[in-house]
Amino acid sequence: MKVVFFFLFSICLVSLSEAQSDDSTNGPSADSEDIRFERYALGYSPSAHANLYSGIQLSHDIGLRPRLNLAIETAYINTSVYTRYTNGFRLKTGIQYILGANDYVAATFGVNHIYRVTHSPRDFTIFYFQEDYSEGFQVDRWKHLNGLEATFSLIAKVSDRFRLEIGAGFGAGYLAVNDLNSTVRRSIEDSFTRDNNFFPEQTSSNTIGIGSFNVNVSYILFKR
Repeated sequence: MKVVFFFLFSICLVSLSEAQSDDSTNGPSADSEDIRFERYALGYSPSAHANLYSGIQLSHDIGLRPRLNLAIETAYINTSVYTRYTNGFRLKTGIQYILGANDYVAATFGVNHIYRVTHSPRDFTIFYFQEDYSEGFQVDRWKHLNGLEATFSLIAKVSDRFRLEIGAGFGAGYLAVNDLNSTVRRSIEDSFTRDNNFFPEQTSSNTIGIGSFNVNVSYILFKR
């Protein structure tokens, strides 16, 4: 249902953008110098280093129309606030539409689809008090997030080819957590062995809220 809504909303924005484009071709317009989406811009998001799942994030803006943009964000995750040893990736794709603009700033609204995968080793210890024995397990924890968010942003013209974008978003997503591939890390009493040296595989899932804040600096490689 979320994917269907995303595509229906995208079609509505494309239709609206085409109507705006037709109006602009009927005669000279005072908005001809307003900020618009160019053919392709490559950007970097320094705010990604302050995310809950932080890392290196690049943005790819592909201007479908002067007011309509295909926004793609790709991020390599190298740490998180939950555990230091985390890695993974985040892919965000969406449609962005300029609500209003002038020579220096533009306001946009859009809808994004978010997909995030993270992996982190987690340590667990099981104590067997009657046998005076304990085992330490290292578990591979995988998290998969799949969700939608609505975003609002301001785009400022820094120079002829540089743009600064500040935006925020909110939405909801489906988070699945899987603990897999467990291994015995240590045994306090090596002379005692058990037949079931494993940590049971665990899976959980729930719906969570999504919030984002992004600061992005982009450079226009191909102008319209």
